[in-house]
Amino acid sequence: MQGHLRQRGNPPHGNWYAVIDERGPAGERKRRWINLKTTSKRQAERELAKRVAQQTDGTLPPPTKQTVSTLLEQYIESRKLAGRAPATLLNYAHHAERISARIGGVHITDLQPQHLRSLYAAELADADKRFQGEKRLSPTTVRHEHDLLRAALRDAVRQGILIRNPADMVSPPRRDRQEQKVLGPEEAARLLEVLTGHRLQAMIYLALTTGMRKGELIGLRWADVFLDESRMEVRVQRQYRPHEGITERELKEHRVTRPIELTEEEVSVLRAHRARQAEERLGVGEVWRDHGLVFPSETGTPLQPRNVQRFLDAALERAGLSHIRFHDLRHTAGTLLMRHDGRVNVAQQRLGHAKASTTIDLYGHALPGDQRVAAGRVQEAIRRASVPTKPGEEKSRANGSKAVAKRARNA
Repeated sequence: MQGHLRQRGNPPHGNWYAVIDERGPAGERKRRWINLKTTSKRQAERELAKRVAQQTDGTLPPPTKQTVSTLLEQYIESRKLAGRAPATLLNYAHHAERISARIGGVHITDLQPQHLRSLYAAELADADKRFQGEKRLSPTTVRHEHDLLRAALRDAVRQGILIRNPADMVSPPRRDRQEQKVLGPEEAARLLEVLTGHRLQAMIYLALTTGMRKGELIGLRWADVFLDESRMEVRVQRQYRPHEGITERELKEHRVTRPIELTEEEVSVLRAHRARQAEERLGVGEVWRDHGLVFPSETGTPLQPRNVQRFLDAALERAGLSHIRFHDLRHTAGTLLMRHDGRVNVAQQRLGHAKASTTIDLYGHALPGDQRVAAGRVQEAIRRASVPTKPGEEKSRANGSKAVAKRARNA
């Protein structure tokens, strides 16, 4: 295979192109133009030699006119076939829409790190504007966009479409860490107090003590609750998705079920809840539509997730507490668990985190006492080292220090 250089544009500012001789399916001769994206002839000669070598050993990526938009669409579709959660796919679609609005028309073979730097800078700089009906993006959101782009481009590299991943050469903004909104023990007790006797009191109670997610609680079935054995198993989540309504899905890919051990008090709360639900069922009669759910609506059908948040908002107002999301009850459970127990592996299992590092990252701040204990041990070690243990030891230490100082001066 052979190749040569051609410059397009007015020298010395025109871009150099590598013109590579290829053979078509029928053996016909074809010429392929590759933009080397440089105005330096010396650099172009090096790039040409590299392309010719790749053509010879079969590693030269095939020509493509695929754009960033089509790449993202294909990547999201591949993730859908791989079984990613609907919520994850929806987030991918939102990120892809914003990315495509700015650089979607760029061919992936022309995509440069500068495209991505400009994209991130523009999204972070729109402080007083609205772009596509949305507020300025946070560093965390821009970081998620970068992760999506990098993953999609990595697939293109694996398929041989790209030689390198331009996203690997860009440093995305750091995720912003917002302070979690959690309830203290007194506030949690006040919330439960105003819910005394309510049909969903047990749901809020379990959210505060087990850290179960809203979708997990809505999807919890009595068939997965074993009160005599003081345990239950989380198997599914029920979530609302635009254009789909309420959907049910299994847990994340790394597990099929999540076992949760129940305390005596939790078992007692669930027994009382089941008895109350039986009375409620008798009260509505034939209207009841049994789905076997632990926390159904007043007619036995699955609860609407947004109605659960509305219920929580009303309860918080009655308790005189600030607004929090339902998911913040999970954060409350994790924080209290770490603060009053401190065993990361226990919190990890109860909350259902795939990695202990996730638990530490989210709730490690709830261990303020550990710093004092560690600092106290360091201070104790220093005190012991500074106190002489034998008569005359203090004098010998002083002499030793002088000898060290003398050797240092002589050196």
